[in-house]
Amino acid sequence: MPGGFPPTVAREKLAAAFDRVDAHDLGDPCVVPDRDVVKAYLASWPPEAVGLHAGPAWDAIVGAAQGLVDSHFANGPTFTVTARVTVLVGR
Repeated sequence: MPGGFPPTVAREKLAAAFDRVDAHDLGDPCVVPDRDVVKAYLASWPPEAVGLHAGPAWDAIVGAAQGLVDSHFANGPTFTVTARVTVLVGR
């Protein structure tokens, strides 16, 4: 996972420095009824976020992903975005 690591690893590292570490799991599903919103979100990602550079290869990846979004919406009216986020608080 770019730019992060599992909450269990973070909790172990924080436990070495704090007496108490509380975990708060966040991230409810979000239903998106507009394919253009999903496609624009995909296009907004910088290629560096996944270790690539701008250019034809990145454009092809984004185009393929947007094609999958179109296929998804051909079979239903919404797209559900899920994200898991854990906030750790050390005390």
